[in-house]
Amino acid sequence: MSDSKTDCKITPPRLPAELQEYPAFERGIRSEDCFTAGSVTGAAIRDQQADHVLFRQTLFRKVAFQRTALKAIELTDVRFEDCDLRNLDISGAILHRVVFLRCQAVGIDLNGATLRHVVFDGCDGSYGFFRFADLEQVRFAKCLLPAADFQGASFVKTALQDCDLRQAQLSGARLKGIDLSDCQIDGIGIRLEDLKGAIVAPIQAVALARLMGLVVKE
Repeated sequence: MSDSKTDCKITPPRLPAELQEYPAFERGIRSEDCFTAGSVTGAAIRDQQADHVLFRQTLFRKVAFQRTALKAIELTDVRFEDCDLRNLDISGAILHRVVFLRCQAVGIDLNGATLRHVVFDGCDGSYGFFRFADLEQVRFAKCLLPAADFQGASFVKTALQDCDLRQAQLSGARLKGIDLSDCQIDGIGIRLEDLKGAIVAPIQAVALARLMGLVVKE
């Protein structure tokens, strides 16, 4: 996976050809549990509170995480398809080679997370929390991110393609080299110094100038 505009070359998850279904999480998920080379399909994971859980080489398909906090989780070679991740708390997570495809992720908490080679494709991350997250080799494609909080986040070789960023908060984020030209950015919260080196379309430049208090003469 690559994006020539940002040199955002992303390595996909390395999943085995065959995965065994994980047994139901009847006993719950406990801190420091480790799950490797399995899949979860059509399940609901409810009311779980655990730290430092590890999922490696895992496929989640149509899984709903409800009232669940898995702080400092580590996800390596993991794929989420059509999952319900609304209000899932995975703050402080470490994600490496992870794909989120068509997921409902309204209010997801990735504050302070580290993301490497991660793709969000067709997801709804409205009101999501990415504050002080460290993103490198990450792509958001056709995602809804209105009012998402990226304050203080670090973006390196990250692509935002055709995303809705209206009212998103990006104050203190480092956007040098980030292409926002095909995103909706009305009402974005940002400082002038944060925009240094960012790539925007001409019409966006006018809107941003007005946001900064400049008077643009027509």
